[in-house]
Amino acid sequence: MPPPLDLSSLEAQLRELEADNEAKSRQLQSVVDHLGLKWTHCVECATLVDPTAQRCPVCNTVLAVSSANGAQWKCPACCSANAASARECNECGADRPATHVASSSSSPPAKTKATAMAPTSPPASSTVKCPACMTINAADAGDCAECGTPLPKVAAPQSTALVAANPAGTKSLVDLSVDGKRESLTAQRARALFADQPQSGATQLRLSTKSFGREAARVAEVFIQGHAATISVADFSDIIASRPTDEALDVLQIVCGALARSPVAHLDLSDNALGERGVRTLEPLLASLAAQLESLSFRNNGLSELAMRLLAEALGTPGKLRKLHFYSNMSGDGGAAAVSVLLERMGPNGALRDFCMSSCRVRETGGLPLARALGRHPQLQVLDLSDSMFGDNADLAAALGQMRGLTQLVLKDAGLKGRGLDLALDALAHAELQVLDLSNLELGAKGAARLAQRLGALPSLKVLRVAENELGDKGALALAQAAKFGPQLEVLDVRDNDVGAKGAQALADAVHALPKFSLLQLDGNEIKSKAQSDIKALLGDARVSFEGAED
Repeated sequence: MPPPLDLSSLEAQLRELEADNEAKSRQLQSVVDHLGLKWTHCVECATLVDPTAQRCPVCNTVLAVSSANGAQWKCPACCSANAASARECNECGADRPATHVASSSSSPPAKTKATAMAPTSPPASSTVKCPACMTINAADAGDCAECGTPLPKVAAPQSTALVAANPAGTKSLVDLSVDGKRESLTAQRARALFADQPQSGATQLRLSTKSFGREAARVAEVFIQGHAATISVADFSDIIASRPTDEALDVLQIVCGALARSPVAHLDLSDNALGERGVRTLEPLLASLAAQLESLSFRNNGLSELAMRLLAEALGTPGKLRKLHFYSNMSGDGGAAAVSVLLERMGPNGALRDFCMSSCRVRETGGLPLARALGRHPQLQVLDLSDSMFGDNADLAAALGQMRGLTQLVLKDAGLKGRGLDLALDALAHAELQVLDLSNLELGAKGAARLAQRLGALPSLKVLRVAENELGDKGALALAQAAKFGPQLEVLDVRDNDVGAKGAQALADAVHALPKFSLLQLDGNEIKSKAQSDIKALLGDARVSFEGAED
């Protein structure tokens, strides 16, 4: 016979072991089993929770509460409360969570038609990224909510329920980010998320916003291996949030390593704190995929100069790479030099069409080799070098002059000045250019006049951004009077330029008759209410914005 239990002591210990990771969860489960308590799991984060609690102590989710008829469970789909004996939601028909501990029966919940037929939240394809500022917008939005840029059209999204019901479909998608919720996954929660997904044949896999612990990563590994022969798109962004460094590195090795023999062509590793150790962990995978990758994104990864060098070495000469994005890293000039070496190896007959190196602390020392390397890629169509420092060197202008197929160019806060700025403006004679962002370059009235002279060579221009350029009325008038805005222009952004009523009216007069024009952004300028009313009368309320303008 075992010694008598000190229940009060064990219950005190039980409450101290509130789980937010795998090890604590296992300890807590063992104590619960020993006491024979009817505890349950939070339907959101799978934490063991006292059935009398109203909210999960970890994620604050509202929990089902006890009633006169016994314990209830909360539907994970519609949040309705259901009787403990119910095997499906009485409101929407969704299955009872498998983690619920019923007081009247220990039998597992039965599968219902809800698995394949219940409506789900729209997947990530129900959003569209703004090509100018990268803000995520609803798929049905016509213009970006942040900057007003016209958005590309996207196909109607396919729900994950339909994909699960028809895994042999031509476009199979597994998307754990579909609910838009950030979540720290246990192994049990990971198994629950993957259970309703197709177990093979998926071509797109998105794990974004789900943070995996080691055990959850091993669950993901098995699932990914089931799709290894077909996955071409892997969005593994933001999968190690808040994890200790050693655990995060293990997770990267486990989850990303499962792609080693897959035909992945598009890989997004953004929003993971990689640093040097993370890149070293990923080196074998990147080396094995380099020859087949078509797009690769490292946005907000904490990549240092050394990390960039390691990354460039691992990629070798990626002959099929069409899209390469670095954003909000700390790589500096040394990192820019490392990327320049990679670009040199890829050009001039490479596949690269879309390049971004933005907010990576690049200054003139690193900007010079980067500009020269970009000159070996005249086939580029999208180029974002915002928040850098290129100074007055002529190399960037020379590179831009060769890119005759360029459709989007973002030089916002790119530190161009003097001769470098003049030459860059002179190089803008691109018949295909649709989006041009020259914000925060200190253009002034002189720069505005020079830009206006070049606009006649941009007949396809749809979006022109010259915000924060100290234009004043003189610059606005120069732009309005000399500019030959093409018939395709839809958005003109002149925010925060100290423009007054005279300059604003001139700009409105210059664009109001354009057949496709949709928005003149005059926010943050010095425009009196009378002038605002006159411009609204000319353009219509929907085609002009004055937020923060003086009235």
